[in-house]
Amino acid sequence: MLGENLDHGIEQIESLSASSSEYEDIIEDVIISTNNKYYKIMQTSKTLTDKAKLDENISNISVDKNTKLNKSSHINYLFYFLLSNHNIPEQFIQLEASNPWIIYWLINSSKLMKDLKLDFKNLPMSLEKINTILKSETLKKLIKFQYDDNKGGFGGGYNQIPHLAATYATALALTLTDNLNKIDHSKIVSWFDSLVISTNSNDNNNLLIKTSQPCGETDSRSMYCLLVTAKLLKIDLNTEFLEKLCNIAINLQSELEGGLNGTLKTDESHGGYTYCTLSSIIILLEILTEKKPEKYKGKRLHDFINIDKFIDWLSKRQDFTNGGLNGRNNKLVDGCYSFWIGACGSILDIYGYMNPIDMGRLKEYILFYCQDNERNFPGLRDKPGKNGDFYHTNYVLLGLSLCEYDKQMYLQDGKSLLIKSKTVKDDEEKDVYPVNPIYALPLYILENKI
Repeated sequence: MLGENLDHGIEQIESLSASSSEYEDIIEDVIISTNNKYYKIMQTSKTLTDKAKLDENISNISVDKNTKLNKSSHINYLFYFLLSNHNIPEQFIQLEASNPWIIYWLINSSKLMKDLKLDFKNLPMSLEKINTILKSETLKKLIKFQYDDNKGGFGGGYNQIPHLAATYATALALTLTDNLNKIDHSKIVSWFDSLVISTNSNDNNNLLIKTSQPCGETDSRSMYCLLVTAKLLKIDLNTEFLEKLCNIAINLQSELEGGLNGTLKTDESHGGYTYCTLSSIIILLEILTEKKPEKYKGKRLHDFINIDKFIDWLSKRQDFTNGGLNGRNNKLVDGCYSFWIGACGSILDIYGYMNPIDMGRLKEYILFYCQDNERNFPGLRDKPGKNGDFYHTNYVLLGLSLCEYDKQMYLQDGKSLLIKSKTVKDDEEKDVYPVNPIYALPLYILENKI
């Protein structure tokens, strides 16, 4: 992925647990294998009865209650693509516009897992050398995606128009590799301005944020991506603009269900939109408290949304048979919601509310069912019957961190970027480092950026 110009020695990474040809065969199986009874059940699941059967089948899988995170296998899988000269498999062609995302998923996953020195004892270079390579090669690759010769946001690939999602993923990847100060922030500010669209509405919701120009979606994902990018880059946004965003966000709670929607309160609640809207409200209230303390000081989440209704909706996302989480009513569990929904529960806990999710059961779902323990395939996955991939590896590991540090996170000085953990960083019982649920990054990464 990043290895176009790297030394040949890095290719030795793939020999950590298998020869090159053997590992390529394993990776091919991970990507395209469908020879699995749970996969076949999913392909024919059309009704709620089918869903219930699949949930029951997952719960009936024989598991070892002592199963641990297979860090050695997962890190080898990540670095096979991240640091070697191997191209992303052709099945990933649909992600051509997601280069910054892939880089973020791979690097973040690798930096989440602890005790990498133990896993890399046969590696032909030090961990320090690896981090140096990641820093230089990540910047070299991502800077090429900044639109029109450093004028604006970042696209998902070469010569692609800038997009808020790609810019957000780029900001995360650059934060992980200590490269944020290497890009021109002023150009991004100007680009942000071009994404704000005024409407003909006479109420306070008379603006929209597009994910891109000239075409682009307008929902809470664009709001969240803009706010997180601005926070990481320390971009000072206009107070009036922020108040309008806040007014939009707090009016996105579903009237029927209680979740936080992406565009309209009459829409069906969805886990991803809920995460983006909740995180946006948290960030907006924090900034507005600093800018207009006379109006916002002392205000909390329950002053703007029906917190009881929200907690009720969140509690219904967990499957009682296997502990996994789904994103909507009557949908199958999916490992990625370990973060999108799990983070909502963690945010509630950090900000003084009840987390309705049983994080112990969720951890069991991750270790028992999001790893392919039966075939010992690397990477983390959606559920049994699916194969590991970069996206799920990242968000399942983030979710695992939220489980391991449940009830141990706290807010310092009211700053979302300063969320801390009561657990010491080198706690040997933990498989992963603590993460910030609002920014989807390890705490130790953000500690050096504030």
